[in-house]
Amino acid sequence: MDRPEHRAVAPVSGGRSAVFLYPDDDLALVVLTNLQGANPERFADALAAYYLPDMRVADGFGLPPTLRALHRTLRQRGFSHLTEEVKQARRRDPAYALPEAAVNAWGYSLVEQGQLLNALEIFKLNVRLYPASANTYDSLAETYAALGNKKLATQYYARTLQLNPQNRTAAEYLKQ
Repeated sequence: MDRPEHRAVAPVSGGRSAVFLYPDDDLALVVLTNLQGANPERFADALAAYYLPDMRVADGFGLPPTLRALHRTLRQRGFSHLTEEVKQARRRDPAYALPEAAVNAWGYSLVEQGQLLNALEIFKLNVRLYPASANTYDSLAETYAALGNKKLATQYYARTLQLNPQNRTAAEYLKQ
């Protein structure tokens, strides 16, 4: 798997079994299941994280280096300092960039970890960084809806539809 840390080689067979080799970490995992569609490639890194704690998703593993550094700082300082940290990083390096898709994926990773309030901060940042993107508003609206804030969910789904009239999720939410 192509990534800067914890390189992995993984022949996968039929969505049921796989061998994962982490050559730089002296680790090999063999996953055997009889469950069709188990897709061990989806969870092998989580298994490896038991042996290589640096691979824990909760610690930012899988994020691009810029986001991972930001994630580490925010875990210490709190996600309420997100905007401040990004401004400081931009002052230090004018070329500092946070790609929309990577920021969005980070937000959804936090959602999957049950960290909705932290994910909300990430999605708010993405909207500020990419105000012309329907996807950023959709993610923000979805998170507000999950948090039970119908007013803001409605507001941001409406903005999503303005930017992308084909967004079915937004249209369905607004029909309710």
